[in-house]
Amino acid sequence: MDEFRRLQEYAAERYVQVVPEFDMPGHTNAATHAYGALVPGGEPTDRFGGEEVGFSKLSFDLPETEPFLRDVFGDMAAATLGEYVHIGGDEVFTLGAEEYSRFVLLAHEVVTAAGKKVVGWQEIAEAELPAGTVVQYWEVRKDTEPLRRAVAGGAKILLSPADRVYLDMKYDADDVRGQDWGASMPPVELRDSYDWEPDTAVEGVDGDAVVGVEAAIWSERIPDEDTLFMRLLPRLAASAEVAWTPAGARSWEDFASRVARESAGWRERGLAFHASPGVDWA
Repeated sequence: MDEFRRLQEYAAERYVQVVPEFDMPGHTNAATHAYGALVPGGEPTDRFGGEEVGFSKLSFDLPETEPFLRDVFGDMAAATLGEYVHIGGDEVFTLGAEEYSRFVLLAHEVVTAAGKKVVGWQEIAEAELPAGTVVQYWEVRKDTEPLRRAVAGGAKILLSPADRVYLDMKYDADDVRGQDWGASMPPVELRDSYDWEPDTAVEGVDGDAVVGVEAAIWSERIPDEDTLFMRLLPRLAASAEVAWTPAGARSWEDFASRVARESAGWRERGLAFHASPGVDWA
């Protein structure tokens, strides 16, 4: 926790707020591998190093589950300098709706009791969320009606649509290191990351409910620094401009010319980047 505190202090000096996340009740195989008491029967789960999701879970009614979550979220909140704690909640494929909601509301209770605001992935909108909760939209293939219900109840939306700002997605069909989620997601080229409007990204959700945009990147297929920068550049620049610049002040043609000029500095610093079509990179 001391190292986490130092990281936050370093970031705060640069006007960056660190938001810690403990993802539950799925994405928890590391926890159930370490603590057999979190598993029915008491035997720890096997170590897992693959990319499959949705199979791991916690069980709410085990005696150790609630104390574990109270300890984890309580400690995270106490160690966090910023306003927010992220409770996860995504890709839980093996729990019923009632048990899932109990997890979400318990985590919400612990975090808010510690004086922090709650962020959670899109799926938490399936629970009856207290007003002020921030719901992070990412899964563009899912029905957004739960998001609209959550906003009607006073929730806010953080935008991370996977077909716009998930920076580990394929740029094109030849991008062998990019993700496409089993061919269910189209490539995300630079212009895809630029040509969208946050205020209208979720049908039926007014722009006043949108608190911001978060570009995301995951590390499963990033073995080195060159691969990292190839994924970040130039789409990270597009994501930043969409997030911070009003729609009326944005122009693809103007952006394309500016990002081409900026690439000269990337080359000088030896940073890898993807030469997206539609930009004169010469």
